[in-house]
Amino acid sequence: MIPYIPIIDDIGFFGPIILSILTVIILWGRMRYLQLYLVFMLFNLFVNKILKKIIQSPRPVNHDKNMIYKTFEKTSGTETYGMPSGHAQSVSFSTLYMYLVTKSENLLIGSSFISSLTLLQRYRFKRHSIRQLFVGSVIGCLVAYMSYSLSTISMY
Repeated sequence: MIPYIPIIDDIGFFGPIILSILTVIILWGRMRYLQLYLVFMLFNLFVNKILKKIIQSPRPVNHDKNMIYKTFEKTSGTETYGMPSGHAQSVSFSTLYMYLVTKSENLLIGSSFISSLTLLQRYRFKRHSIRQLFVGSVIGCLVAYMSYSLSTISMY
């Protein structure tokens, strides 16, 4: 088992928030991209909730109920389901959208690192299976690509 390193787990748990704030800061001077990012970020969350309600795949058994983050996580409604991972979907969406807009390899490396810590944290605390993390990541990337494509069409 991977040893407990608080800062790594904290970055992983709060990865979606960290990347959302970073994306807003990076896109601040590109208002059209920023506006569409915010709209599609909400759409991405909505898609996640709908898919969880439809699929109703449980979280892995024996997930860590005593994790230090339990005060931040809901334990009812769609949050009892693990497919697809909302954390994975959110970090993948932010990472790919930010890269597509900026084409910055440095930002891609940095945000991919945060995304990886998020996926690791969710797996390590048994909040999601590998499949749930993979599906969440793929959906997040699809929504990012779709939103970026729409933003370039509407730019002209």
